[in-house]
Amino acid sequence: MRSPRFPRIAIWAAALAVLAAMPASAQAGPVSSFDFSATVESLAEAAESGSGLPVGRYVVLTGTVRSAAAGEGEPFTGRVELAAGQWIGTSRIVLRTVTVDVAGDAFRDLFLRDSPIFLRSGSTVLVVARVAGTRDAPEGGRVAVLEGVHLRRLDSL
Repeated sequence: MRSPRFPRIAIWAAALAVLAAMPASAQAGPVSSFDFSATVESLAEAAESGSGLPVGRYVVLTGTVRSAAAGEGEPFTGRVELAAGQWIGTSRIVLRTVTVDVAGDAFRDLFLRDSPIFLRSGSTVLVVARVAGTRDAPEGGRVAVLEGVHLRRLDSL
């Protein structure tokens, strides 16, 4: 005996209706949410110039820790400043920085001095983060602010 066609057609119609209602960014898949071309330098330059910062997109960066500080209280928060130098000619270097804010107990060991993965100045790290925007830099100008999703110290492996 043959099964009725109506349930299959209804299922397909419902699936197409759901897909049509989804934003294009969700339909394109997770790869479109990532900017793999971003670097500490490119994000810092975009923040300084005020244009081209991929806000809302995820980036995968490597960088050098310039400073790291844990917040006070609970839930755990921390802030990491990543730096990268850019040579101008043979005698001048420009330091570019971005700020990575992290939250949650998964990041706590990175900020504990007795931890083998403690983030000290000069540590090399891998960061997966969402670009959140900019804020005023202490030295003047603007700095890119990232919301850290994953942060791993590479030089302690």
